[in-house]
Amino acid sequence: MKNLLPLLIIPLLSFGQIPKFESELPIIMIDTENQTILNEERIICNMGIIYNEGETNNTENAFNEYNGNISIEIRGTSSQFYEKKSYSIETQKINGDNNNVSLLGLPKENDWILYGPYFDRTLIRNTLTYKLFENMGHYSPRYRYCELFINNDYKGVYVFIEKIKRDKNRIDILEVDNNNITGGYIFKIDHLNIAGNLVDQNEYWNSNYLSIGGDSIYFQYYYPKHDEITEDQSYYLQNFIYEFETLLNTDGFNIGEMGLHHWIDFSSAIDFFIIQELSKNIDAYRASTYVYKHNNSVSEKLFFGPVWDFNFAYGSTSFCEGDSYIGWQNETSCGQENPNWFIKFLQDSAYANQLSCRWIELRNSVLSIDSIFHLMDSLNQTIYEASDRNNIRWGISDESVYESVFSLEQWIINRLKWLDENMFGDCENIITSSNYKSLLKIVDILGRDTNQKGLQLHIYDDASVEKKYVIE
Repeated sequence: MKNLLPLLIIPLLSFGQIPKFESELPIIMIDTENQTILNEERIICNMGIIYNEGETNNTENAFNEYNGNISIEIRGTSSQFYEKKSYSIETQKINGDNNNVSLLGLPKENDWILYGPYFDRTLIRNTLTYKLFENMGHYSPRYRYCELFINNDYKGVYVFIEKIKRDKNRIDILEVDNNNITGGYIFKIDHLNIAGNLVDQNEYWNSNYLSIGGDSIYFQYYYPKHDEITEDQSYYLQNFIYEFETLLNTDGFNIGEMGLHHWIDFSSAIDFFIIQELSKNIDAYRASTYVYKHNNSVSEKLFFGPVWDFNFAYGSTSFCEGDSYIGWQNETSCGQENPNWFIKFLQDSAYANQLSCRWIELRNSVLSIDSIFHLMDSLNQTIYEASDRNNIRWGISDESVYESVFSLEQWIINRLKWLDENMFGDCENIITSSNYKSLLKIVDILGRDTNQKGLQLHIYDDASVEKKYVIE
């Protein structure tokens, strides 16, 4: 356990009276101009960022990373009720237009999240998961730790995160239009009640099938937004999901050319399942679950991810048996609210056996104990100095933080052991169990993903590779 040194306690100060403050992390300062940040309607205000990479930042430095307008609102579901809030922000030009900028080394965009870890005393559960999923080969929200002031009130350690969005640097799918309504689309499974406010009925549609426990399931439009999607696009997306779910709920859904492999991308579905079960996320499959579909010119399948909300994961809560390192999330009391999708996926021997192989591969690389703990050490080192100030600001004892970090480590060790002993499928049967092969990816001769004409290499899940020359 690290020793607490004498630390600067930041009191409530009027604007312009902030003392010198130093940090190894970027410093973000927001001035609301005496406005209150709300949880429904955005306000327009100012944000400045001090970021001297590799050097100590302090409040006497000029705003050298950003100095301009933003719109801001409180975000989150249960987290809205915490004293330490999280925020959605949008960088704007003076005239109110989107201001696409690169901040803290992240690719240019205008939509960002300032996430304030509060329930998670370790401050790393979300960032750990984002990095693991990225290391598994998928897009995951990029982030930077920072320290935040609002109207010169020190708010502690925050995570500056890319908002999930259709963008060439985020979820890289084509824009949908009425000339080709097959994609791209993003939708999510999530709570309809956010901080006591019901999601408008135009923002979602009902599944024709019930959850594991017999409750209704709702799919929320994400891209295009509910007020931008056309009637034809909405009908296409809803009908696609209806046909997919109808297949899943039909005997023999995993047999033949139009079986499960035709509808879902095995690679993303398998890794999504692995990350949710590794963390035993109590919200897995029923909340903050993002699914996207490319235009058919790229792929006709559903893809799972990115991953998002993991503050109630890795044993952090006893709610819904989340503290127990044994069992599958679908079998918990929260799991009764889940769609039956992944239960059905596991009944497909090709999916289950490929899952088994993937688990073995990851346990010898990204998900080895050494690899996970090395990543955790790196994250802890990044926030080592700043976390003390954060804990003092929010009245969190050093002992409780130490216990939280130690408990997280022990929980992960036990969870991995249980998953090793109980993982579905049989890797040795991955080829012989399938009477078909599924396309995993298309790459060029340099191994880069491609859908361009010319020489293509088609890689299948039976380890075969086909060379094709596309002229149109």
